Amino acid sequence: MVAEAPMKDVKKILVASLDPEVTAYLLNFVPLLGSFEVALAASPMETMAKANAFEPVLLICDVSPSIQAYTDTLVQIRTSHPKLSVVGIIPEDTSPDILRAAKPDETLAKPINSSQLSKVVKALLPTVQKETKPEYARMLVADDESGVSEILADLFKPLGIEVHLAADGQEAVDTFKEKICNLAILDLTMPILKGTEVAKILEASENPPKPKFVVIVTAALGERINELKRRGYPIVPKPMDLEVLEKCVLDACEKYHLALHTPPVDQNIDG
Repeated sequence: MVAEAPMKDVKKILVASLDPEVTAYLLNFVPLLGSFEVALAASPMETMAKANAFEPVLLICDVSPSIQAYTDTLVQIRTSHPKLSVVGIIPEDTSPDILRAAKPDETLAKPINSSQLSKVVKALLPTVQKETKPEYARMLVADDESGVSEILADLFKPLGIEVHLAADGQEAVDTFKEKICNLAILDLTMPILKGTEVAKILEASENPPKPKFVVIVTAALGERINELKRRGYPIVPKPMDLEVLEKCVLDACEKYHLALHTPPVDQNIDG
């Protein structure tokens, strides 16, 4: 069974009684602006009915066929749909005052210039919010003990977090840049670059942006740990309490709106 695609939130633009050529232009132009579509109405009564049924975001109404009837309709629509934007189209050499009671947002006179109409439509339509892709949790695990790295990979991959491994400080920096990691667990004592040195490099990074959350794991004690705490790094002592570390990371994912893969990442992702 094929799953149905989710319905888009399509907003309606109601076009009432416009010339066929202008209507055809709007039918082609409006969908290019985003999740909008045109509904047509051919009479004042149909205009009122579709305004009530569709609750459009914009009404473009040509009052030329029956000025009084369409003006009265616009007044009623304005009363019942105060947030609706309205463009009134009037006959050539007609004063805009004829639509004063309807309070249109814009009044255009025939013959209609398509460029001008396009600018008015774009100005009155609500901004279409673009779909944004979620930022997934991508974790750098840097530890020269391969057994520790594998334990952490086995812990976090089933939770839906990408895990990229590094065995020394320089590899950690390179992996961070290549994989654009937004989380990091760093061992304090590693070859080439220490965990504190790696943390400084990551924190100063602009491209890619610095990680949102860095944890230092260490077996060391004393003033070095106090200094790391003063610098704001969460410290997890070795041997690690995996439940504490898991909660720490998941709390960070929630705080910084990092998405988890569903289904979880079960393949062997590494540096």
